[in-house]
Amino acid sequence: MSKSILEMNKRERKHNSFAGKTVRNIISLSLAISIAAGLFAFYLYWCSIDYIYRANTAKDARIIAQSLDLNELRKEAEKVSGMYDSMTEEELKDDHNALSGKIEQVQSPAYKIQLDELYKQKQASEDRELYIAFLDTEHRRMVYVIDTDTSEKNCPPGYWDECNQDEIESYTEGKVHHWFDRLYGSERLTATTYVMEEYGFRSCGAEKLFDVGKYPVCVFCEQNMNKAINTSILFMIQYTLLVTVITVIVLILSIRSTKKKTVEPINKLAASALAYTKDSKENHRDTPHFAQLDIRTGDELEALSIAMKNMESDLAEYVKNLTKITAEKERVNTELALAKRIQADMLPNIFPAFPDRKEFNIFASMTPAKEVGGDFYVGKRHSCGNVYDDGKKHDSVKDDNRHKPFAGSGRCK
Repeated sequence: MSKSILEMNKRERKHNSFAGKTVRNIISLSLAISIAAGLFAFYLYWCSIDYIYRANTAKDARIIAQSLDLNELRKEAEKVSGMYDSMTEEELKDDHNALSGKIEQVQSPAYKIQLDELYKQKQASEDRELYIAFLDTEHRRMVYVIDTDTSEKNCPPGYWDECNQDEIESYTEGKVHHWFDRLYGSERLTATTYVMEEYGFRSCGAEKLFDVGKYPVCVFCEQNMNKAINTSILFMIQYTLLVTVITVIVLILSIRSTKKKTVEPINKLAASALAYTKDSKENHRDTPHFAQLDIRTGDELEALSIAMKNMESDLAEYVKNLTKITAEKERVNTELALAKRIQADMLPNIFPAFPDRKEFNIFASMTPAKEVGGDFYVGKRHSCGNVYDDGKKHDSVKDDNRHKPFAGSGRCK
């Protein structure tokens, strides 16, 4: 069960105060917005880089395809595919290079001519690799025909790599990888990006040249994306620092503005309410409290301050009128009490009135409707053992209620 504010200590009150809650909410909201903005910016930046690289590699593949001798390439592709079909599935699975050793022994002059042409195209752009291969869509393999990589990682003719279905579809049909593609355009790019353990991030575009049997033969342009990734990481760091600085500045300004426009007016109203209650208990009602407040926030707090000022003014006027009415009532009551006493003192108050007469007694009473009455009072006669006007004899005390009233002169009837 949560504590009430009266049960909290100073630290707990500060922690649960409106100012503390507001500051924590602003900090949490600012951090959430900053993180979300940073992640979204990085995602947009990465999507744009990804699209640009795929678009460029697909475009380069189309340009390169136009400079190739397709007739000579067809001969090389048919030779590699024929020998590939001659291999059993078990042989291919056991060794990716099972076919390449046999093909290298029968390389034709046309192969070297096409290889030289690809070398020229490769040198026109930095950090890219060019190769020609056919796709075994059934077994999801890429079988190399010509590779321009001059390092020890060169893929000789007949060497094959595994491909996933997404890559196969991207190379043969073109594919829209994410919504950012539609933002830039509706073209289905025959390119994809992937991560290789040895090379890092790569973008590969393809352009179909022809079919050899059931295998589509394509020219591939592969671009190194590591520099772009490093640039994006640097951008992310800079963007995060910038957003952090801006967030801190906005956070400080928001906290100050909240304290000035919300927390301080609330504290002023609370302090005035406590002071008003204290002075009311001590009957110091003339001291203004809410009237001294100068809250100009232009919102509900200012409206509340105005309402409290009007309430204080109305209560002061009410108390003033009530005090005046009470004093007037007390004055009237005092005067009426004095008049009652004067009226009572004017009447005879010595009984018996005729102590030398024993045959009758005379009594008198006056009961006014209010504090004072009119000019008449009620008198009663009592004959001790005598016969009254009803023809009967009565006791002097028990039959007191049978006495007849008579006028204030006190004479017997």
